[in-house]
Amino acid sequence: FAGRYRIDHLLGRGGMGVVYRAEDQTLGQTVALKFLPAKLQTEQRRVDRFLGEVRHAREIAHSNVCRMYDIGEAEGRLFLSMEYIDGEDLSTLLRRIGRLPQEKATDIARQLCSGLEALHENGMLHRDLKPANVMLDGRGRVRITDFGLAGLAADISGADIRSGTPQYMSPEQLEGREVSVRSDVYALGLVLYEVFTGKPAFEADTAEEFRRKHLEDQPVAMGSMVSEIDPAIERILERCLEKDPQRRPPTVSAVALALPGGDPLAAALALGDTPSPELVARAGGGVRLRPLWGLLLMMLFLSGLWIESVGKGARSLVDHVNLDRAPAAQDERARTLIAELGYTTPPTDSHGSYESRRDILRWISEESGPDWTRLEEAWPSPLIYWYRQDTVWLEPQNPGQVVTRTDPPTGSPGSVEVVLSHRGELQSFRAPADPAATRGEPGFDPAQIERLITAAGLDPQAFAFGEGTWTPQDFADRTRILRGPDPSGTPVELRLASLGGRISEFTIAGPWDRPIKPARNRPGDAFVLVVLLVVLGFASLMSFRNLREGRVDPRSAARVAATVLALPILSWIIRGHHPPLAQTTLTGFLLAFSEGALFAIFCLALYLAVEPVLRRVWPQMLISWTRATTGGFNGPTVGTALLAGAAGFALAVWINQFTGSIRVLTSRAVLPAEIEWMALGSTGGMLGILSDQFPLQLFAALLFTTVLVLLRIMTRSRVAASVGFVVIIGIIMTATSGARESGLTTGLLTAALWLTLLLRAGLLALVTAKILIAVFLLFPVTTDLTQVHGRASVFLLTLVVGLMIWALYQAIGGRQLIDERRAETLD
Repeated sequence: FAGRYRIDHLLGRGGMGVVYRAEDQTLGQTVALKFLPAKLQTEQRRVDRFLGEVRHAREIAHSNVCRMYDIGEAEGRLFLSMEYIDGEDLSTLLRRIGRLPQEKATDIARQLCSGLEALHENGMLHRDLKPANVMLDGRGRVRITDFGLAGLAADISGADIRSGTPQYMSPEQLEGREVSVRSDVYALGLVLYEVFTGKPAFEADTAEEFRRKHLEDQPVAMGSMVSEIDPAIERILERCLEKDPQRRPPTVSAVALALPGGDPLAAALALGDTPSPELVARAGGGVRLRPLWGLLLMMLFLSGLWIESVGKGARSLVDHVNLDRAPAAQDERARTLIAELGYTTPPTDSHGSYESRRDILRWISEESGPDWTRLEEAWPSPLIYWYRQDTVWLEPQNPGQVVTRTDPPTGSPGSVEVVLSHRGELQSFRAPADPAATRGEPGFDPAQIERLITAAGLDPQAFAFGEGTWTPQDFADRTRILRGPDPSGTPVELRLASLGGRISEFTIAGPWDRPIKPARNRPGDAFVLVVLLVVLGFASLMSFRNLREGRVDPRSAARVAATVLALPILSWIIRGHHPPLAQTTLTGFLLAFSEGALFAIFCLALYLAVEPVLRRVWPQMLISWTRATTGGFNGPTVGTALLAGAAGFALAVWINQFTGSIRVLTSRAVLPAEIEWMALGSTGGMLGILSDQFPLQLFAALLFTTVLVLLRIMTRSRVAASVGFVVIIGIIMTATSGARESGLTTGLLTAALWLTLLLRAGLLALVTAKILIAVFLLFPVTTDLTQVHGRASVFLLTLVVGLMIWALYQAIGGRQLIDERRAETLD
C-alpha cells in the first residue's frame, strides 16, 4: 500500500477508523496504520478531527503514550501511521482474567497517570479514555492510544463536548456543560475502578441509562467487592468519581501521589486539601541527611560557638575583665565591711549579684572610644557586685521572684546595701536607720572614714574635706564631701552621710555622674507597636475562625500552651528567692503562673492562627515541629532541623561579628551587651534562662511566621511576602536591639537569615536558632574554670554540644560519618 507498506492483518475497528498491522518496507519496522472509513471522508468535520489526531498527538513523546508518526493519502484513502504495540488492550485483559492483583494494578495506575499527565501538560484532553484505548505491550508497559477525540481544551465547545463513549464520560460531558482536565480524571477513576475490582463502575444498555447513572448513582464500594484493597486507593478513586468536578483531584499527578507508595503530603497539597497533622508528622520521616552535610553543619555550629566562648570581641563586659571572685567571696567581703562600720545585727536574709554600670561604660567609651581592653584596670569598675541584707525576709514582687538591687524596694530601716567592684573595692554603702531608735552623738569617726577610703582602693592621704553639701537618700544628721584624685588622676568626690555617729551612706561621684536624659519615643518603637497590634489582631480573628471551622490541631496546640505555661513556673522554682513564708510563696507562684498564662495565651493565639495555614500552604515548615510536639524526637527529620537551627545560630553570630567589626573600624563605640547577671555563676540560673527563653523565643518565632503568613495573604505573592518580611522583621530587630549605629544592616541580614531558615528548615529550626542566640547572649560562656561562670559555662557547652551530637546522629540515620572502605583507600 502507498508503495511503502505491506499490510499484514486487521488489529481493530472503531467508529473513527480501522487499524491494521503493517511493515514499513522503507524503514524496515513494524507500524500500525489507521484508515478513516471511506464513508466519513466526505464529512469535513471528520476529516479535520482525523488530521487533528496526528497534529496534537505527535507533539507528545512519552513512554506511556503511543507515538504518532505521520499522515498520508493514497489510493483515495486517508491514513495515519503510528507506533505498533505488541500486546493487548486493557479491556481484553480484564475480560480474560478479571481484576488485577493490587500491586500490578497500582503499577498500571501509576503508568496510566504518567501518560495522561503528559497529554495534559501539552494542553491536550483525551476525552475517550477507556480500557479499550489502553494497551499493555509485551513488557507490561502501559500505552495510551486512540487520540481521535483528543484536542486542546480551548478548542472543544458546543456539541463536540458530548463526543465520547457514554460508559466512560463525566457527568458534565454528558450534559454538554464543559470538558476539562477533571473530566479526564473522572474517566481515569472509572478505568482504575475496573482495573482494581474487575467490574465496571456503571453498567447499562443505553446511552441515556448511562447518563442517568453517571449523574445520580454511586458505584458499589470497592471494599465490599475486594476485601484486601488499600483504603488509600479507595479514597482517591472516590475523589476521582465525584459528581462535582471541583471536588475531584485537580491534576492526574495528584492521583498518582495519593496511590500507595506515593507522597501523601504532596498528594494532599495537589488535591487542594489541608494535610492532617498526622500526615505532616509522617512526611519526610525517612529522608536522612548525608554525613558530609551533617559534618558541615556541625562544623559551622562549632565555629559560632567558638566565637561566643573563646574568640569573641566586645559582645559582653565579662569578656574583658578577670571575674575570678566568686559571689560567696564578695558576700563575705561585704559582711566584713558592714561589721567594721558598726552594723552587727545578724541579718534574717541576704542576697547578692553581679551587675554592670552603663553610666561608667558610656563615660569610658567617650574617653577611650570603642577600645574595651583596659576595663580590667578601669576605676571605678563598670562591673559591680551588690550585696543586700535585711532584718526581714527579702520578698521580691517580680514574676520570677528574683531578688534584684531594687526589688524588694530598698530604704527600709534595718537593711544594708554594699556595692563592690569586681575586684572587691568598695563603691557605695547604704544603711538606712530609724532616727527614733538611733543612739549616739552626731558626727564622723575618722577611723571609719579612712577605712572607707582604703576599702575603695584610694589613698586616704590624697583626699581632704571640701565645701559643699549633698542630699543623701535617707535621713542623716551629718553629711560631708571629700575631694581627691582616683588612681588615674581623675578628680572624684567621696560623699558621706552619718546618723548617730555611724556611717549611713557612702558613695563616689565623678565625671560619669550626669543627668540621665529622658528616653524619647523613637519611630522604630511606634513601628514595633503597630506591627504587634496588627499581627495580634489578625491572629485573634484567624484563630477564632480556625477553631470554628475545626481546622486546628488541638493536640499540638495544647502541648505548646502547656509547655509555655509550665516553663515560667519551672524558672520560678529554679531561680526564685523563696522565703519560708507560705503567703510569699503563694504570691510568687501566682505571679509566675500569671506570666506563663499570658505567654500561653499569646503563643496559643498565634499558633492557632498560622498552624492550619502552614499545613495548607507551607507544610514543610511544620514537619519537624509536628514530629517533635507529638513525641517523635528520634529520626532524621528532627535531627536535621536541630542541626539547621544550630547552623543558623552560627550564621547569626558571624553576622553580628562582621557588623560589629565594621562599627569598630568606623570608631563607633558600641557598649558591651547586657547579660543575665542574676544567673552568672549559677548552673541553676543558667537552666532558668533556658526555661525563660523558650516561651519568649517561641513567641518571637510564631510572631515572625504570622507576619509572613499575613503578607502572603495580602500580596498573594511569595516573593513580595518574603521581601516584606525581611524589611519588617529587620526594622523590628533593629528597634528592639538598641543598636542604632549600623544596626539596620544587622537587622536586615538577620531577618533574611531567619526567613531562609523558616522556609528551608522549618519552625523547629528557627526556634532552635533563636533560643541558642538568646541563651548565649544572656549567659556569656568561657572555658576558663577559674572564672565565676566557668563551671556553669562548661555545663552549658556540654549540654548544647551533646544535644547537637545527638542531633547529628539522628540526622544521618545512624550511618558512619566516614566510610571505612573510603578511609582504607585514603590510607
